[in-house]
Amino acid sequence: MPTAAPAVASGAAYAKAPLGGRLLAYIADSIVAATLLPLGTLLVMAGGARDEVSIAGLLVSALGALWMLGYLIARDAAGGAGFGKRLTGLVVVSAETGVPAKAGPAIVRQIVMWALGLIPAIGSLIEPILVLVDKDGRRLGDKAAKTQVVRSADVAARGVPVAAGKGAAIAVVVGALVLNIVGSTIGGIVFARAAFEGADGWESVGTGFDDGFGNGAGTDPWSEQPQVETPPPAQPPEGNGWDGQMPDTSGSEYVSAVNAETAVDAVGNMLWSLQQDDVDRARSYASRYFQEDGEWFFYPASNALYSFEVVDVYQDAASWTVVVEENWNSGPETVIYFVIEEDNQARVDGIAWADEF
Repeated sequence: MPTAAPAVASGAAYAKAPLGGRLLAYIADSIVAATLLPLGTLLVMAGGARDEVSIAGLLVSALGALWMLGYLIARDAAGGAGFGKRLTGLVVVSAETGVPAKAGPAIVRQIVMWALGLIPAIGSLIEPILVLVDKDGRRLGDKAAKTQVVRSADVAARGVPVAAGKGAAIAVVVGALVLNIVGSTIGGIVFARAAFEGADGWESVGTGFDDGFGNGAGTDPWSEQPQVETPPPAQPPEGNGWDGQMPDTSGSEYVSAVNAETAVDAVGNMLWSLQQDDVDRARSYASRYFQEDGEWFFYPASNALYSFEVVDVYQDAASWTVVVEENWNSGPETVIYFVIEEDNQARVDGIAWADEF
């Protein structure tokens, strides 16, 4: 004899789904949805740390955003349950027929939740509160789509077929969690390397320079001027940062440690160190004379010196002169720095203001 078709609950109410199961399903779905975002976000941040645009980071972030949006909206469209609900034994059913919801209503209930989330301050709280206070656990999205979240076992007990797949759901959620961890680790390493490279301070490439904040990066303030050759050794007077000892030139031609590039590096590193509130490092780029006579200069400046850019560099009789446009919280200034050789290093030996000349 033919067997009877499974009975379908027509309008009979199901018991409210357990809140713990719904919360765990939400967390599991969030893990699956965010699979690509940690890697993409950190790659974009790493590019920003290098003052570059990370194409790979933007592509991964775009794909991750599309996947997250698509999954969170349509997660319960297949059989009334996404990976999170399959993992926790829940299913979305039609409140009218008691069978697993079709794709249309399953998507509508998610769109309502997202739309409410656009309401400032309280929008994202409306649906969770209704899940707690409604006797059937139905939020506004469920009421709009005429659905309810219930236990799969309750549906199956009425003879209604419910799609299984708990094992597959476990595998997907665990795999997504591993991808999140691996992506975060790889992205974190790339970002840390980029941040470390940027934290090294003033970087010089050829005759270009970088103040560590993108000001003047890759530019050459004297590119339109004739190439400056290495000057003969300067002989500054005693008492002005010079120890009175002439360098040993016997047996070989002496080459000064100060030229256009090293002079700019000394000034740039000194100012950059002050921006980082690293006064000790800033002093290492100054002569002994300037450290003593310019004590007022060596103070943390992270909240005072916003940016700086070298606009000119040239040699005079006793030193190299570096002209810098500085932007302070008190306003812009044009400052002139004098660089000499001390201990075979380029050191800042004095400072003046352009309006004094």
